Parts: sequence; structure tokens; C-alpha cells
Amino acid sequence: MRGLPFTREQLLSGAVVPGGNNPFPTSGPSTRGQDEAMCQLLQCLLRPEAFGRLLVEHHVDPNSLQKCVESWCAVRLAPPSEEELRQREGV
Repeated sequence: MRGLPFTREQLLSGAVVPGGNNPFPTSGPSTRGQDEAMCQLLQCLLRPEAFGRLLVEHHVDPNSLQKCVESWCAVRLAPPSEEELRQREGV
């Protein structure tokens, strides 16, 4: 085989995705639906007919817990501030 020309073979593969050249999003997916469900669950559990009486029996104030849950829910379910919007957009 000496003196005979030869070639080397190189195989390449690639993938094409619609919109693959779009920039990556700067924020994660929304968790609003999960947050709303969590708020509803916690508020339901803190009612007197659920765990409210049990909490009272163990000297835990369910009203204080309810205020904490309401505060957390208010923050999580509030619309994004102007600063948060600017950060998400990368401005």
C-alpha cells in the first residue's frame, strides 16, 4: 500500500433547535402557582378546625403563625418591583 494516496475520514454531528439562537432568559421560571398553593395550604391548616386547636393545646399562638404566613404570602405573591424587573432584563 506504499505510495498509494489515502484520506482520513472525520464525522461530525450537530443539532438544530428552533429558537436556538435566542438569548438565554435571565430569570428562572415563575413559581407563582406553587406559592399560591402553599399559601392556601398553610392558611387552611392554621384554621381552628384544622391544626389551630392542636397548636393552642401545645401553647403555640396560631394567630402569630397566621401573621407570619400572611407576611410571607404578601411578599411572594406581590408583583415584581421595578428593580427586580431591571435585573431580570439585564438592564
